[in-house]
Amino acid sequence: MNRLVAFSLVPLFALACSATVPDGETAVSEDELVARACDGKSCGATCSVCNGRPGCVETAVVKACSAEGRCTASAPRCAAPYEPCAGKTCGDSCSACSPSDPNCVETAVLKQCDAAGACNAGNAVCKPAYDPCGGKACGASCSICPPGDPNCVETAVLKQCDAAGACNAGNAVCKPAYDPCGGKACGASCSICPPGDPNCVETAVVKQCDASGICSASPSGC
Repeated sequence: MNRLVAFSLVPLFALACSATVPDGETAVSEDELVARACDGKSCGATCSVCNGRPGCVETAVVKACSAEGRCTASAPRCAAPYEPCAGKTCGDSCSACSPSDPNCVETAVLKQCDAAGACNAGNAVCKPAYDPCGGKACGASCSICPPGDPNCVETAVLKQCDAAGACNAGNAVCKPAYDPCGGKACGASCSICPPGDPNCVETAVVKQCDASGICSASPSGC
């Protein structure tokens, strides 16, 4: 003979639930049903108190698992979702599994944060480091802070690229431009290419400094 066990109404759920319990079996309390409904589920996951239990009638109210692991009709207060790359820069190592999640199994593959802030397997492709004087000549103005960086505060001091390609405050000391006839007399031999410049190709034509101080292949006219 079976015994009918009726559960009381739960105001939180407005739940009516009853179950037929065969002789010799232990009746399950409503509190146990509420707790069991979230077994193996994370906070915020949808749940069902009856969960297909015969003779159990549940309301249509959508329920979710709370941070305490109970099935509730109230909006659960869950911890912020785990962000593997939160507070990390591109190229930093990361793990897909939250340190507080015992049910997540991390793979042995090394992972890095990419430029978009996602944790992916392999080496991340990051943007090159900001170079204040990249592509600039000595004496050009520069700024220490990368454009669009809200966390960098640029000082009001004017800065220039120096001869070594560094951005420094004040006026840069640059090498004077090459003058083929600088300090030479009219008629002296000269070369268009600066000494030691591997990118300049000097022609085989003999050149001389003219009366105007210009290095020319034409007669000097001195």
